[in-house]
Amino acid sequence: MKKETGQNAIGCLVGLVILGLIIYAIHCDRSMSKSFKQRDKTVITVAHIESGNLDYKLRVKLYYWYMVGNERIDAQTSELNLSSRIIPHLIGNTIPIVYLKDNPERTRLLLTDLAFKYTNLPFPDSLNWLKEYKSW
Repeated sequence: MKKETGQNAIGCLVGLVILGLIIYAIHCDRSMSKSFKQRDKTVITVAHIESGNLDYKLRVKLYYWYMVGNERIDAQTSELNLSSRIIPHLIGNTIPIVYLKDNPERTRLLLTDLAFKYTNLPFPDSLNWLKEYKSW
């Protein structure tokens, strides 16, 4: 009986830790979303797409760089809602990107209408061709 009680306590503890991590992730995402929507906290520039592939979860993974002043920053992102067919069409092109002024490594690549909504920007007509590569 004591063994079952100990296992239940461990199970509850693990569950609480997982729940705490989920709540923390949601909080961080919401606070980042608020930061990206505030124009005085962000900078919009272009990202130069260098390469791409599929990651282990079959998401489109893109490697890109952008300039902050005289400094080149290399970055990568995994996009869940894009078809892998988009990769060859992006390599060598520039795509709009937004980054936080106080933390330029925190970026949002603006590839989808959802990303534009996340940053409180209108989706430009010049990027309508990207909609063809949505995976949903």
